[in-house]
Amino acid sequence: MKVARIHKYSGPTAVQVDDIEVLQSEPGEVRIRVGAAGINNSDLQTTYGTYRGYGYQGLPQILGQEAAGEVDAVGLGVKEFVPGMRVVRHVRGAFGSMAIGRANELLPLADEVSFTLAASLPIAYMTAGMALIHKAKVEDGEWVLVHPGNRCVIAMDLMGLGESDKPPRIYSVADYAKTIIALWDELGIKKSSILSNVTGGYIAGEVAAAYPERVDKLILSNVIGFDVEEQQKISKRYSQGFQVQEDGSHLMKRWLARVNYLGKGELNHRCVLDDLKCFGSPVYPGLAVANYCLSAPERFGLIKCPTLNLSGEKAVEALEKFGLAKAENQFWLPKAIPHSQIVELEDGTLWMMNQRSEEVSQIIRDFLKQKG
Repeated sequence: MKVARIHKYSGPTAVQVDDIEVLQSEPGEVRIRVGAAGINNSDLQTTYGTYRGYGYQGLPQILGQEAAGEVDAVGLGVKEFVPGMRVVRHVRGAFGSMAIGRANELLPLADEVSFTLAASLPIAYMTAGMALIHKAKVEDGEWVLVHPGNRCVIAMDLMGLGESDKPPRIYSVADYAKTIIALWDELGIKKSSILSNVTGGYIAGEVAAAYPERVDKLILSNVIGFDVEEQQKISKRYSQGFQVQEDGSHLMKRWLARVNYLGKGELNHRCVLDDLKCFGSPVYPGLAVANYCLSAPERFGLIKCPTLNLSGEKAVEALEKFGLAKAENQFWLPKAIPHSQIVELEDGTLWMMNQRSEEVSQIIRDFLKQKG
């Protein structure tokens, strides 16, 4: 079996890939065929000899403490796990094709959870959660910087949505674009790639059109096109906003608005909670897009940066049901940005960014890695 291990304490350059005999599970242990492993600060410390925590073996030492995979073999006395079961949690020697875990420290893993996602949960996720919630005491609406590998991701909400303040007046798409530039200026960001979905896609496009020197690459997801009739309907709907009904029917109305493509689970519940925060006022970003969408083809024609046009095969269906969009109006974006790369996800919906996040993330990472 192959492993990544160190033979001396001299930092990360000491890590080498070796072929060794397959590890054997002792009584109470489980041997796991590793599907994915998480990497942590303790792994770096181990290469310098400054960490003596979980899984310390002395030299030579196989790195890695958290992994997800399938049970390959079990030691004496282990009854709760059998070969072929999917498991996750702390292990010894995660950076190998096989790893060893204590049966009483492993958890079964559901089929719908990928090994890649699960491998980050035992240590990396819990560490981040403890730091944000208990140490930093982050609250709703506060900014958080996320560092995934060699990129810094800033998740920005729009004024008038969620916990964000409402704008001081009816904002235009150009106004929203200025708020993004203002944020970048405040953070000292001279140039960045920008990703946005649905409503936000219009705003991201305007940033690329109005401030070309500030945008490296542009990723647009499900930026739906509208005609005059649909624009008027959207403008009316978002100007009125969501209104509370005495019989509580407004709650069921928001639940049913997306149930056909979000289902009856947690994602739809989260969307309803976000909707409730917009009650009693215009839906400001939606109204901005309604006032902008007919001029978008001309504005987007100014975009020169590398652009990814990501869409779902079934994205427009939910809006067609309410007479808010037509399939025939969805060819405008490739015409406006003829140099854009086009990727359509089979069976993708308006909310595929949430429903198929790993697949979408991989497409975006591949695009960002391209030169040009």
